[in-house]
Amino acid sequence: MFYKQLKYILLIIIGVISAIALREYLLLDATFFLGIIVLYFTLNIDEKTSSNRWVYGTIFCLISSFFIPSYTLFYLTIISSFMWLFERFFGRQNPLPFFVFITISPLFKYLTNVFTFDIRLALTSIAARTLQVFDPSVLAAGNVIQTKNGDWQIDEACVGVSMLGLSFILTYFFIAHHARNAQKRILLRGLFFIFIASFLLNLLANWVRIVTLVFLKISPHTGGHEAIGLLSLVIYNLLPLYFLIKKSVEFTWFFKPIFINENIFIKSKDNVQSIVFQCFIVILIVFKGIDLTIHKPQMSVSLQATNKAGFETTIMADGVCRLKNDSVLIYLKNLNYFFATEHSPMICWKGSGYDFQKIEKIKQGDFEFYTGILEKNGAKIYAAWWFESDKIRTIEQTKWRWAALRNGQNFKLVNINASNPKALFEAVLNWTNSEIPPQ
Repeated sequence: MFYKQLKYILLIIIGVISAIALREYLLLDATFFLGIIVLYFTLNIDEKTSSNRWVYGTIFCLISSFFIPSYTLFYLTIISSFMWLFERFFGRQNPLPFFVFITISPLFKYLTNVFTFDIRLALTSIAARTLQVFDPSVLAAGNVIQTKNGDWQIDEACVGVSMLGLSFILTYFFIAHHARNAQKRILLRGLFFIFIASFLLNLLANWVRIVTLVFLKISPHTGGHEAIGLLSLVIYNLLPLYFLIKKSVEFTWFFKPIFINENIFIKSKDNVQSIVFQCFIVILIVFKGIDLTIHKPQMSVSLQATNKAGFETTIMADGVCRLKNDSVLIYLKNLNYFFATEHSPMICWKGSGYDFQKIEKIKQGDFEFYTGILEKNGAKIYAAWWFESDKIRTIEQTKWRWAALRNGQNFKLVNINASNPKALFEAVLNWTNSEIPPQ
């Protein structure tokens, strides 16, 4: 009797400590709340057999979190421990709940924002070429489509956090719904196939959305703008996915039949040792959660002060080095690990209330960097940024992360800001001529 109550107590403790320790980490937006609702439908027991397969991920993430203070690592510890205890107490699960947890996390939003950036630029270019059929004067400049009637900025909603996260969450719901009706469970290969289909259909929906908005000259922040986005998502993404998943349930390559006798209890009963082990792990999670609440993780290790002639140097509270003079503001941020979140200007400046406009790739010789215009209350800041170590300078996420993992190179994010384009390019040129050669 005590053990039956204990399993609920342990799960509740994990929920409470995660809510306390991660309250500043989680983003409580529409995707998060929809994901919590969909999570209920994805918790569908596939086998009346207990499983310990998630315990290895729990232990790995938990131990790592003690050496690397990180909200993300603790979040991964929480969801791994939840999956482990749930499967141990109630039966083997399908992988959908884990993917729901990942999709509603800031980690997914960060990865989507960063790694779909180049796709967004490419999609803007493709949309502009499509519109050239109707108006040959249409041009793409970074994430802006230029027409006779004005410029149309392609924001993060296109192949970004909002639409992709929402699309994936509803994809999980469709899979859970059709699998439950057919008494089947999805295989990992089937799940990844549907992921790819969902992503490609999302690209199609966004392409239709962009072309329609520009062709019909529908301005942002209007009811028509939102309606076109929603209709594109439903017609070109969600509806095809619904019927694709419904059809794929019939194929054993994607889904596998499950046979559950509801009268059979979980086969393996927990002994005293396993109960003690479960309680011990939960106690460690609580301890780490309390520590994370009291000692918030520092986003980056402080850089050594970079003294440059004509600049005032300041090491900020979050470890970022700031160089400032009358016309230029430079931020340098250490990237501690190959998996670090670099918080580019697209994230940091937006957090300060700025809107990003006209993001482009600029190439000078072998050196390539991003530029963008930040606007707030009519004031504009011209920004440039890239990643560099003592050997490499690049804008490619995969390149700097692979070099950091393989060779242990220490990278930093360089963000240069100025009040006008001329001052910006002069500052970029001065920095690149005085620092490492690009490679």
